[in-house]
Amino acid sequence: MTGSPAGSRTPPPTTATKYRNRCDSTPQVGSADAAERAVDDGIEVVVAQGWEAGGHTYGGLPTIVGVPAVVDAVGDRALVLAAGGITDGRQVAAALCLGADGVWVGTRLVASREAQVHPEHHRRLVAALGEDTVRTGIFGPEWPEFNPTRVQRDRVVSEWNDRLAEVPTVRGGLEQVGTTVFQGQETVLRTFNVLPPVPATEADWEELPWLMGQGVSLMHDIRPAGHDRVRRHGHLHGARRPKMLSGAGDGSARPERGRECQTSQRAVALRSLNDSPDRQDTA
Repeated sequence: MTGSPAGSRTPPPTTATKYRNRCDSTPQVGSADAAERAVDDGIEVVVAQGWEAGGHTYGGLPTIVGVPAVVDAVGDRALVLAAGGITDGRQVAAALCLGADGVWVGTRLVASREAQVHPEHHRRLVAALGEDTVRTGIFGPEWPEFNPTRVQRDRVVSEWNDRLAEVPTVRGGLEQVGTTVFQGQETVLRTFNVLPPVPATEADWEELPWLMGQGVSLMHDIRPAGHDRVRRHGHLHGARRPKMLSGAGDGSARPERGRECQTSQRAVALRSLNDSPDRQDTA
């Protein structure tokens, strides 16, 4: 969000500059405690991330447990978006039933034609199962605040995931496994490289971090981000959009948040189910 609702409390000094500069800040949190600290710091939208999520994961609870815990903790003061394993309309409906105001989707959008990822990443996303992913800290262990990361279990992950203490934090002298382009510059990739492959990457694919969440089991194709399935996600997202009232930041007024799954939402979820590739032909 770009500013406080009218009448809400003044953001504390740690976030006041962001508000003056109209800077978006939507943190991902992995626990109710982290959500409370974020909202106490002036945050108005938090992403409750379950450990099914791909890439950097911050909590130890699955989405179905973590989301309602965050909603109960801060849902009267902030909007809560659910994340982690959400790839189709059925899961969006489930997130809304858990009390979330919307969803934050990652892996499904990586599997879109517009995503700036290497074609090999797309191939792996379509072929992978949720059981093929693992949370690991071997990619960039010198940055523990960004780990663990959920990736596909490839060769380097299989060999080193149980030997994290042996993974070097300085990679300059390690074997070169490829090259990529990072911030416009050709960059050498070495073992335990933390950079995900992009279209310009050339490397040993079994040595790279293939970020993906456990929801890959439900994805069977690469589609445009504007495909009807994504538009239906948006329709479902808006099926129970709360009305933000003035003062929501300090608890004097709160979003109108339903706690039960409504019949209309179930109907939309059933329509989204028909988007599954094995139920209809794709364009």
